[in-house]
Amino acid sequence: MKQEDYILGTTDEEIERLKFQHDLWKQDVEGVLDLADVGLGQQVLDLGCGPGFGTIDLAERVGTDGKIYAIDASEKFLHFLNRQLVDGDLKQVSAQRADVHQIPLPDESVDIVFARWVLCFVERPEQVVEEVARVLRPGGRLVIFDYFNYQAVNIFPKRDTFTQLFNAYYQSLIDQGGTYDIGHILPGLIDKQGLELESLTPVSKIGRPGDLYWKWFILFTESYLPNLVEGGYFTETDREALLRDLDDAAKQPATFFSPPPVIGIVARKP
Repeated sequence: MKQEDYILGTTDEEIERLKFQHDLWKQDVEGVLDLADVGLGQQVLDLGCGPGFGTIDLAERVGTDGKIYAIDASEKFLHFLNRQLVDGDLKQVSAQRADVHQIPLPDESVDIVFARWVLCFVERPEQVVEEVARVLRPGGRLVIFDYFNYQAVNIFPKRDTFTQLFNAYYQSLIDQGGTYDIGHILPGLIDKQGLELESLTPVSKIGRPGDLYWKWFILFTESYLPNLVEGGYFTETDREALLRDLDDAAKQPATFFSPPPVIGIVARKP
């Protein structure tokens, strides 16, 4: 997968979906940032910042005496972020286009590296973690919020169309060089770089038709399903059958959705 290619695209609709996703999981992310003592005056790298919703939260945490370095491969996402920075007068943030495999910062230059839903998309996560270890100061922390055990996701009661959909999500990312199970291997990669694991926080949710987690799933599917059809993971017949089953499931009182589990990781550089 090319590093400038984000599997869901960089459309205005995807930016809106990412904002919804950011808000939905914000409290959980804030809890992991609290465990890492992210706060006033710190130098923070927002790795793969996307359109920057997390970047702005980080800027508020570090205050005007802190500094945020935000990097992403997408010019459109960075353009969106820079507009928000001007509107919010957030001069403590510097945003630039860069490959997360080659972080454009000196050795031992930041207190915190924050990576949310980034490492699941990269081809060489071991290289990214190595770069993170390089730029962290002694005593600095890596904070990760990402997927693991993705195949636990499903809609219940199960139907073949739902299982087919989530299997297609899973396989399509593997075929492009990433993995939704990145959380399985990250502790080992972190340990290999000499960083000390301080906390592993599981984040698991349940959604029902009409609630926010169900809405998140529907938005994700509307964004991703055309890619699955185009990539040959779904036929038009499959798509139509899925949409019929989703419409019917939403009307059934026993239906519930298990979103993909997430792991929050905090590691410290000795």
